[in-house]
Amino acid sequence: MENAVSVMLRDDSSHDLGSNPLSARERELLTYLAAGHSPRLIALRLGIGVPTVRSHFRRVLWRLECRTIEDAVRLTTEHGWLHTSGLDLPNPET
Repeated sequence: MENAVSVMLRDDSSHDLGSNPLSARERELLTYLAAGHSPRLIALRLGIGVPTVRSHFRRVLWRLECRTIEDAVRLTTEHGWLHTSGLDLPNPET
């Protein structure tokens, strides 16, 4: 069964800035963060360490040439690489 995050991800390479520079995992992590999940919770949900989550976020910022995660979410949403509207993700507290 496909989860809400995988449904919201799109690998679209037809944009002016070239192909989507983010890996599927990076987009997944960015989607969780955009939905309000903490790095700790993201790590728990994905079975990876918090340092790995933070490493992915640093790589996302570097690849997108953004200074903040908010800027990265805005940029990826504007280019159709990440869809945050209608996210139906589990409550971060569960």
